[in-house]
Amino acid sequence: MTRRWLLTYEIAPYLTGLINGVGWQSGFPKTMTVRDIDHLVKSSHGEMRLAAIQDVSCDLKVSRPFAKAHVQGGLEFIDRHTTIDSPYFEGPGGMLISTTDILPTELR
Repeated sequence: MTRRWLLTYEIAPYLTGLINGVGWQSGFPKTMTVRDIDHLVKSSHGEMRLAAIQDVSCDLKVSRPFAKAHVQGGLEFIDRHTTIDSPYFEGPGGMLISTTDILPTELR
């Protein structure tokens, strides 16, 4: 059983919020893939508990702007950073997603 499988299939269906602070590098498995989040949304039958995700890992890298196929990060389905003026966006299944690119600046 992989950690990703454990999170997606055993833990995430019971969460209401997830704070991701795990860094990611190329060559390592993702924390959650697009396929994982799609499974989570479909298996919830419209009653998904996971309402919000906060990603403070600062590892989102987009090789070309607006090119979802080239997004790299531990939470593969997150394709952009949020800002102070726009602190969240709606993600799969209606969950709210917020990311922090420069964590120390945001916390002061």
